[in-house]
Amino acid sequence: MKVKNILILSLGGTGNAPVASAKGLFDKYSARPNVKFIAWFHLHKEGGNYTRRQLYRNPDSEVDASKLPEFASFGNAELGAIDAKDFYEGARKEKDDSNKVVTVPGKIVPQTGDNVIWPEGSMGAIIVAHGSVSSAGTLSSTQLADMLSKFRTAYKVPSLKKIVFDVCSVGRVSEHVAPKVPVGDDRKFFVVDRDEDGVPRESPAIELVAGGKLSFLQDFLYKYGEHCRLAGEDVDVKVAGWDEGVSVYHPDNELNRKVEPTSINRDIVEGLKVGQKYLAERSGERPGLNDVSVPLYKLKLINSEVRNEHKRMYNYVITSGVRTVTELRLDCWHDLEFA
Repeated sequence: MKVKNILILSLGGTGNAPVASAKGLFDKYSARPNVKFIAWFHLHKEGGNYTRRQLYRNPDSEVDASKLPEFASFGNAELGAIDAKDFYEGARKEKDDSNKVVTVPGKIVPQTGDNVIWPEGSMGAIIVAHGSVSSAGTLSSTQLADMLSKFRTAYKVPSLKKIVFDVCSVGRVSEHVAPKVPVGDDRKFFVVDRDEDGVPRESPAIELVAGGKLSFLQDFLYKYGEHCRLAGEDVDVKVAGWDEGVSVYHPDNELNRKVEPTSINRDIVEGLKVGQKYLAERSGERPGLNDVSVPLYKLKLINSEVRNEHKRMYNYVITSGVRTVTELRLDCWHDLEFA
């Protein structure tokens, strides 16, 4: 993603967040002269709420990123966690549509202590987390859409026109339980026609029927887009993610580190630059400490062919009152502002 203003959001609890990947992305985009603003928050869901644990930022949107001071590591200037009770007030328990008791955070308490000077105009966001076909970190698509909306409200974050997920498999539709196209609703979902290998065909997009399964990405985009619509924002949001495991090169990343990497072919990514992405497929395990097995992965470089087959991109728009989530082809992902 090539943007002027970037927000990086890493997700997950202690020991369960891909911090090295987030570091790689922060280093990559900080080094780009065209990046004028970059912020990094780490969010962790706690009891239905979330805490902010870390922030790097460029407070002056006119300063080139190449002139910013260097940050040695994620923990170099770590800030204490904001307790969940300080972020929300009036939290309560109530039953959801399935009669399950859930925590409702309550009223958002605006955060003013950090004095983040956000840039003018919109931003691009990158979400970094461990994930699956049904989750990013520990969050479902519905929970993440809700949390991101609340986070933006509390910190007065500008509109996010593009959201990239560096989260494993969120672009793949689950073979088991998955969100579905609602029945009796006016929203529409379109997907690119693909062959059995996942390669896009040169044919019109296909409309999903009511009850059809959706990926995490599709469901997140619609629900986040609805939050934007209800907040009165101009709704035109794009998301992108992968239908396979994905990671980001950084010397600290356990998948590609030199000492005991958790991959069977680490050498394949040896020439990558910090912040470059690669795919990772589960490929067995090895014995670990205390008889706990360690999963191993086979790494794969991303080229144009791999990107065309495994990257998933969607756009949420409202046209003539019809709310639509449409899968995009690669050449439709870029625009003038985010070239």
